[in-house]
Amino acid sequence: MNIGNRFRIGQQLRIAGARIFEDLHVSGHAYQEDHYEFLQMLKPQHIIPAHADMKMTAGYADFAGDLGYTLNNNVHLIRNGQRLMVN
Repeated sequence: MNIGNRFRIGQQLRIAGARIFEDLHVSGHAYQEDHYEFLQMLKPQHIIPAHADMKMTAGYADFAGDLGYTLNNNVHLIRNGQRLMVN
């Protein structure tokens, strides 16, 4: 199923003019400098680290703290399904 979907999407992209490079791999994870630039560019009002275990999200909260964000003020560690109410 995934191979067929990938092929179909690849064909549609080629028809639209995209160049597709085969057999390349990247980790997909940004470096700390990339996150720094991303946050400096977006200047989010709130940060909610996600897609990792609590140890890693806590590390991201510490990183955000170095940029002036504070835990439970504008950096929030929440679990899947939890809601955040911001005033």
